[in-house]
Amino acid sequence: MTTGRHSAGTIRAMDSYLRNRHGDTYYAPAAPFGRGEFLARRSRFGRTRLDRPPVVHRIPFAANELLVEATVEAAHAGPFLVDLRDPTPPDPVAAWLQRQSYLRGFGAVVGRFTHKTAFTATVLAEAFDGIAYLPEVVGSTPLG
Repeated sequence: MTTGRHSAGTIRAMDSYLRNRHGDTYYAPAAPFGRGEFLARRSRFGRTRLDRPPVVHRIPFAANELLVEATVEAAHAGPFLVDLRDPTPPDPVAAWLQRQSYLRGFGAVVGRFTHKTAFTATVLAEAFDGIAYLPEVVGSTPLG
């Protein structure tokens, strides 16, 4: 989640409303993952079929140094949680948190092929309070 904006700055992020309401008591974690799958509805020609259930979308690992996922996996080969509210990170970490990097960016509706290349520009130190990283994830199980 981000407390900023997405879609090239045109849409206010959902949790920015929570930040406004709860102030610093709200904790906004980034939740990147290395590879795996997630469930989402498909968009085709700009339309979403709400009468069809979400489908599984598979995500391969993206080994690009500009991606948050690749950087955190190279730093620590397993799941971890980092509190970005720490006021004294080591200098190289502080520099990385202040520069623009990219996170996978998709939601409840994704394009059939574009979800593999949907990355959102972010400055971690400005947009998040922590990073909760999982190397691999599986899609959720719909209820009902």
